[in-house]
Amino acid sequence: MQQFHGVGVTAGRVVGPVRQMPLPVREPAAGVGLPVGATVESEGERIRAASRAVQAGLKARAAGAVGDARAVLEATALMAADPMLVKGAVKLLGPGAEGGARTAERAVWESG
Repeated sequence: MQQFHGVGVTAGRVVGPVRQMPLPVREPAAGVGLPVGATVESEGERIRAASRAVQAGLKARAAGAVGDARAVLEATALMAADPMLVKGAVKLLGPGAEGGARTAERAVWESG
């Protein structure tokens, strides 16, 4: 960590690190069907793989955390791989879903 030494010359002013939240995730476009060459099965596997990857990442972060932070990360990891949420998102991929077929990104957005 960088340290600054000396006497401040302006009351109410400080120097220190700044942490900023990342930009929010943008909503995927609505009314867009499956990409060319994609199938419901291949997009469904993308959703399942993403679910597993997110769960693994959250579990890894939980392993390095303590207390409430660890509990929150562990609970969030369970939600990331909730079979009913994954199944609901996969169900929205097909052309028979209300509103028609969607991209995997849009299906996950709508099911969450």
